[in-house]
Amino acid sequence: MKTFEFYVKQDAVLPLDINSPSFAEEKDQLIAQGFEIAGDLVKAETSTQAFEKFKIANLDELAGLASWHLIVGGIAAVLGFSAN
Repeated sequence: MKTFEFYVKQDAVLPLDINSPSFAEEKDQLIAQGFEIAGDLVKAETSTQAFEKFKIANLDELAGLASWHLIVGGIAAVLGFSAN
């Protein structure tokens, strides 16, 4: 069984296997791109299974992030800001 750590940035959620030989490098790259560690470590056979467990355990947090992005996007649109 593998152990995954999750990274989030806006709507993107990415799992990393903490025992992968490239974990440290991948983690550093994600953090440099503005990703943040989210939730607890998840044990699963595959990243897909880990993601399902992560979604269940962090449903409230993910819903809050989605709502927050909608609110910020709405305010930016009203103020005339563009994401481009």
